[in-house]
Amino acid sequence: MNAPLDPARRSLLKAGGALVVSFTLDLAIRGPARAQGPAPVGPDLKQLDTWLAVHEDNTVTLFIGYVELGQGTTTALPQVAAEELDVDLDQIRLTQHDTNVTPNQGGTYSSASIARGAPQVRAAAAEARAALLTMASDKLGAPVEQLQVSRGVVSVVGAPTRKISYGALVGGQKLRIAVTGNAKVKSPDDYKLVGKAPARRDLPAKARGDYQYVQHVKLPGMLHGRVVRPRGQRAYGAGARPLAVDESSIAGIKGAKVLRRGDFVGVVAPREWDAVKAARMLKVTWDDTPTLPPFDQLHARMQSGPTQDQAVLNTGDAAKALAAGGEVVSLTGYGPYQSHAPFAPNCAVADVKAGEAVVICSSQDIYNCRAGLGRILGLPAERVRVQFVSSSGTYGHSCYDDVAQAAAILSQLAGAPVRVQFMRADEHGWDTYGPAHVGK
Repeated sequence: MNAPLDPARRSLLKAGGALVVSFTLDLAIRGPARAQGPAPVGPDLKQLDTWLAVHEDNTVTLFIGYVELGQGTTTALPQVAAEELDVDLDQIRLTQHDTNVTPNQGGTYSSASIARGAPQVRAAAAEARAALLTMASDKLGAPVEQLQVSRGVVSVVGAPTRKISYGALVGGQKLRIAVTGNAKVKSPDDYKLVGKAPARRDLPAKARGDYQYVQHVKLPGMLHGRVVRPRGQRAYGAGARPLAVDESSIAGIKGAKVLRRGDFVGVVAPREWDAVKAARMLKVTWDDTPTLPPFDQLHARMQSGPTQDQAVLNTGDAAKALAAGGEVVSLTGYGPYQSHAPFAPNCAVADVKAGEAVVICSSQDIYNCRAGLGRILGLPAERVRVQFVSSSGTYGHSCYDDVAQAAAILSQLAGAPVRVQFMRADEHGWDTYGPAHVGK
């Protein structure tokens, strides 16, 4: 489910006939470096074919936009779909999150996967079940009210031999049905799957140590890249301006090249260790960039600087209430900057060609990431394809979009696929830290 180059994805359609989605499933099966043609702006959320595909072997492929970050989305949302479709969880497949293939449900944050994702999946699955039962009613010559479903096999109540499977009903045709939201969903009292705790789909491979993370992705002819920036904790929004770059300082590293666009400086090399060495050895004269104050001076600096004051709500007379009260307790709390550093520094692989790009990363919002990449690369968003592959943990907004942008820029400059693995210094020095604060 997480290996973007696995040819075995062809098994997704191996049974032949399917309830074919309205976008090209072939794009989900081919390797990302071979993607051709413009990517769609996004599958139409109002079309049932955007959400699922039923195959002749009576399995269902579910397309979801929320990604797996360790919270169990890739188990929970199939559970919701299976419940409404009256199939078992082992009949639900997933495909890789991909701007060419999966729906744009928004970013995976703020506990949105279930709160906002489940109702959409539930509505689509209920719509599909209603459509399939109507088809079965015609085939079996019995009213919908007399039909029952178990594991995707529809039978007539009281006549169990009169039956037909979802897969046989579809026969390779498209449904072309809109998701109206009017299909009746199950009452929670009737749930058989939702509310139970099935085995997590992602955990066995993680426990075995053979789970495929984005750090494992490789493309043919791939170079390794590193971003070159001043070391230490810096004011993220201020950037870093190079005044001079001495490319001769890495002349002794075979195959290493300096690539630059404006204030962005990076290096690439055929071997990863050579890219690491080149980034360390490259001599750059930097403009004086602002650094964060020492921790023991941080909050004083914050309080002495200019502020933008805004009262969200101001009612009553606080001074009067305090004066009339008994004991008054006060507290001033100080919060530091909080790093969003993941277990392993962020990584991305990009393959930018003339007029199109494929970027493989662990962005929590691949559609928003695609829009940013399009602006950076000078490409229309529909010519940029972003695929999600998990990184080893996430917390808050870490540098997953930053590393995707770095890989894309270096690939465009190098004219070859480039893998960028951030170093700890990149994460700790240039992360989008949670803000420091003073509370009184």
